[in-house]
Order: sequence, then structure tokens, then C-alpha cells
Amino acid sequence: MDFGLKEIGITFMIGAFTILGIELVLYYLSGMVITGFFRDRLGLDGETVTSSPKRMRGRRRRDTRLGLNGETGTSPPAVGDAVQNMRLAVFIGLSFGVGILAEDVSYKFVDNELPFGLESKYDTRLKVLVEESPELKFSHLAKDLATNAAFLRIDAERGAELNEWVKTDGKCEKCGALGIDEVKSAIVKLYYHAKNRVYLQANYYDEMRKIQSRADFARSIAVISFINVAMFFGIMIVMCIDKHLMKNRIINFMRERLGAKPFASLRAVEYQKAAATFVTLLAVLALSSWAYDKESREYNKRAFGYYSTSLQAGGKN
Repeated sequence: MDFGLKEIGITFMIGAFTILGIELVLYYLSGMVITGFFRDRLGLDGETVTSSPKRMRGRRRRDTRLGLNGETGTSPPAVGDAVQNMRLAVFIGLSFGVGILAEDVSYKFVDNELPFGLESKYDTRLKVLVEESPELKFSHLAKDLATNAAFLRIDAERGAELNEWVKTDGKCEKCGALGIDEVKSAIVKLYYHAKNRVYLQANYYDEMRKIQSRADFARSIAVISFINVAMFFGIMIVMCIDKHLMKNRIINFMRERLGAKPFASLRAVEYQKAAATFVTLLAVLALSSWAYDKESREYNKRAFGYYSTSLQAGGKN
């Protein structure tokens, strides 16, 4: 598949997920409708067979006022199709624009290493070579790279010491004042060098680009899900504050604009919908975070692993 077309599709899906995720929270907590996706049985707001006669008559009168049926004698079903197609086109365009913004926001979240469980690119690169244990320990892949003098190729001055330091898990007596911070910095530098060399191979490049696309998609979904969870809690706070106990203009304004009822006055079915929405948001956040971590590790393993293989085969770079 052409990567340009695939990336456009991913951007659209991210945008659609963002819009529908926001609507999921607003609709089931305050009854606000953006697209009508959840109100009209998981479809964009339009005329459906299950619409009541009163509702359909109201929509036809609205279409007449807007001049959508004109003077051509178009039948009511055709008018409904025209409105539906227009809404669908607007939704597609809006989803693509929102998707671009959502992808940019997700990059910022990862780059700034915000503490909500999504690892930064820096962390995922290090964890491929540095194992998680009470004592400093490098993975077999890291030692293979060091055995093949990988660090010497990015640092002619201290590369030999870096190689020995990694091979001995930091117990190199002749490495002087070399510390873990310098080694981590060298690992990040080696990562870029290894990735650039691996990308020169067409088959490696195609495989890693596919993994990168999946990681980017999972990262964006995770960040959007986190924002939706935060928005859920924000609306719940507004709902839980009793206006008789706290006569705050801002709270009352938000309550009126959001259409949020006081939490104590919700019906049982509304409690169930709120709980189901919260569980859904958490599940998507957990799964997308796990997917991002998995895909990022797989990508980094291949960058280091393929480069190590090329060094073992006698590569010059």
C-alpha cells in the first residue's frame, strides 16, 4: 500500500476518533450532540427508518426553510440523502483537520515526557538496551553492539571505553570517569546512526515504516483517550458541585452550557451510562498505551538489531 495514502487514512481515523470521543463524553454526561453518531444508532445524524413521524416532519420543514428541496419536486427521501451527504462531507473534512492537530498534540505529549504512563521516545530507546533491574545491566543486544565496536563508530575519542563499559555492565576499571549518563547519551546517538544505516536497505525501510505508522497511530489514540478521561472528570466535577452549596457564576455557567445535571439528580440509567463511558475510555487508554509501548520497542529493536547484524557481517559503517 502507498504510504502517502495510508498516512492520510490514519490521520482521518485519528480525527474521527477525536471528534467521536469528545461526543461520547458530552452526549452521555450532558446530552450534547455534535454529529448525532450515538443518538442515531451509531450513524451520523440523518433520516433513518427508525425516526419517528413527528421527527421526520420536523426535518422536512427545516429542509424546506433552508431551500434544500427547491422547486424540482424532489421527494423527501432524496432531500434526506442530500443533507446526509453534505454532513458526511463536512465530517470527513473536519476529521482530517482535527486529525492533523491531534497528531501534533500527541508528539508534544511524548516529547515533553508528561507523566501519565506513556513512555517518551527517549525512554523506549534506552529500555531496548538497558534492562530493568536493581543493578545496572545491559541486554544481549547492547553487548552484541559493543562487541562489534558500534560505539566506536559514533565516538572516536571514547568509543572504545563505551564498548568496554557496556560489555562489563559498568564494571570497567579502565574506563575512567565514564558514567551511566554518558552511556545513555551515547545510546541515543547510536540509535540515530543505526536507524539511518538500516534505512539504506529497502526491505528494512519498508518494514520499519509500517511499524512506525502503527506506533504513531497508537500514540495518538492514547493521548486523545487521556484527554477524554480528563474531560470526563472535569464534567463530573461540575456535576458534583451542588449549586445551592456553591453559588459560583462560572460553575453555573458551565452547568448551563454543558447541560450537565447535578450528579445527585441523575437517574439510574444515567449513572449506568456514565459508568460505561468511563470504563470504555479507560479501556481504550490502557490498550492504546500498551500498543504504543509494544510497537515502539519493536521498532527500536529492529533499528539496533539490524545494525548489529550488518556489523557482524562486516559492514563498514
